Amino acid sequence: MSKSKQKKIAIDNDKLLNVIGNQKLQIKKLKDNYEAKIHTLNFILQNLPASVYWKNREGVYLENNEYAKKNLHMLGFTSIVNGKTDYDIFSKEVADSFRSVDLTVLSGECVVTEEATILTNGVKFIQLSSKIPLQDKH
Repeated sequence: MSKSKQKKIAIDNDKLLNVIGNQKLQIKKLKDNYEAKIHTLNFILQNLPASVYWKNREGVYLENNEYAKKNLHMLGFTSIVNGKTDYDIFSKEVADSFRSVDLTVLSGECVVTEEATILTNGVKFIQLSSKIPLQDKH
């Protein structure tokens, strides 16, 4: 609009402050709701009776739940695996097998597979593993 056609809008400060206050309250409620959902989901994830972990595209472990940490400890790993790959943790043969499955998952497929590793005491540890591609929010 040109200056000659612009209209002045009367703003009531009290109404404006009321609108801003209501918007702040709505934002706080949304944030609190979001944080409560995140807390609940994290609680569920950390307490599932199953190993849950995720890696980046290069196969580096990013995070895992408490059950996965207990399993890794049972396998003889006393250090944190986050930041490591299967090649840092397992034999080349086992790591190659895991990486092959990871690449299949990265292509978009869901995979259910039997994974076998040898514990430090020589016992063979076998678990059923279900893997799905982790989707970005976009």
